[in-house]
Amino acid sequence: MKNPTQKKKRQTSVFILTAITAVLIFTSAVVLNYLTPLFADDFSYSVSFETKLPISSFYDIYRSQLVHYKSTNGRSVVHALAQLLLWVGKPVLNYINGAAFLSFCLLIYFHAFGTLRSLNYKRLIFLYSVLFFLTPTFGGSYLWVMGAANYLYSPQIILIYLIPYRLALSRRVALYESSESISYDSISSQGEKKHSSRGADILRSILFLPCGVVAGWTNENTAAAMLVIIIGFFIYYRSHKWSIPVWAIAGFAGAVIGFIIMIA
Repeated sequence: MKNPTQKKKRQTSVFILTAITAVLIFTSAVVLNYLTPLFADDFSYSVSFETKLPISSFYDIYRSQLVHYKSTNGRSVVHALAQLLLWVGKPVLNYINGAAFLSFCLLIYFHAFGTLRSLNYKRLIFLYSVLFFLTPTFGGSYLWVMGAANYLYSPQIILIYLIPYRLALSRRVALYESSESISYDSISSQGEKKHSSRGADILRSILFLPCGVVAGWTNENTAAAMLVIIIGFFIYYRSHKWSIPVWAIAGFAGAVIGFIIMIA
């Protein structure tokens, strides 16, 4: 049996090493962004598609995306974000992209394990290495501003949107596995009575519908994959004869609406 003091010291050491690893990943991403200049579409998206003048306000971005939607493509959410980032400027953008890349790593880890509690420096280094070496065009996906808007921020928005689905699934599975002599439905209903109400469910549904629209309106490939994931979530729920949360259905409906708006 391990000494409690030694165990605590080990946990502290792992936490410190994990924090240092996270800082190094952030720093490396910032440096790589600093070394990557603006090029190609970065310049065309730095100006309004309506006036051909440099972006100078949120209203300019709004008007620009109206024209962009009709003339170019329907990725309004990520391309509006791209124009916002280009308007902010490269010096600040380098740090924003660095933070976005680190959070992207953490989001992938969270969805893989259902929690960040088990996060350690070894797994974080492995995840960073996988993204760095196995992404076909690392610079084009994470460093180039327009590439990052489509291939870093787009999946990041989707992974953030999917967090409630992942948490709901983890909670259901945990309750299911912990139920031995008591049926899952009785445990679930007791938990829902304590932590939920019809009014709260309606409010969550109302809030999740527009969130779904935004997530579905990001990128054709990643949004389509997201819809498949949510359908898989529904199938898994029904295969265990669990009731699908109303907010999850509302969120899916919103995602479908956003996807249709994007490709229409």
